[in-house]
Formats: sequence, structure tokens, C-alpha cells
Amino acid sequence: MEFWDNINDVVKNMGDRAIDLIETAKLSARIMAEKKEVSDELEKIGTYYYELYARGGIVAPEVAELSKTVKNHYDAIDRFQAEIDRLRADQQVKKTKYCPACGIKVSSSTRYCSGCGELLLK
Repeated sequence: MEFWDNINDVVKNMGDRAIDLIETAKLSARIMAEKKEVSDELEKIGTYYYELYARGGIVAPEVAELSKTVKNHYDAIDRFQAEIDRLRADQQVKKTKYCPACGIKVSSSTRYCSGCGELLLK
């Protein structure tokens, strides 16, 4: 009988531990959700002060310094986007072909000109 009592104790202990683990996981998930909310609210605060700075409003020197750094990042993003736009435009120009006979614009994959029928070399 003692054998079965020991097994019963082990099973009960395992069940209690499983319940504790589940509760711990639930609480950890709640903590993560709260941290996400805090992060979102802090982002809103930062956005508010950056936009105030960008509009020429008065902000604390520390905020102004951080805002300048953010502005530099935005400027870099704009430069990178302009470069992407330029590269894409160049790529489009390279893809564009013109018929040597009649001069109309034709697709780069076209073998014959749709305007005059001229055979287009690749």
C-alpha cells in the first residue's frame, strides 16, 4: 500500500507543479503585455516632444539634443530613399528601348517594333 501512496504523492506533486508553471506563464504573459503598453506610451511621449521640437517649440536641452539626433536619422532615411528612387529610375531607363528605325518606345523584351515592324536586336 505504501508503494501506491508514494505514486499518488508523486502524481499530486507533479500536478501542483504543472499548475504553478501555468500560473507563472500566465503572469509572465501579463508582464510582457504591460511592458508592451509602457513601450507604446513612451513612444507616444517621445513622438510628442519630437514633433514639438520640429515645429520650433520650446523643449528641454536634453530633448532638443535627442531630437537633433532623430532629425539626423530622418535626413539619412530621406537620402537613402532618394538614392533608391534614383537607382530605380536608372533601372527603368536601362530597360527602355527605342526602335532604331522609327524611334518609338518599345519594351525591352520585344523582338519587333510595334510601330514599323523593324526587327529589334538585343
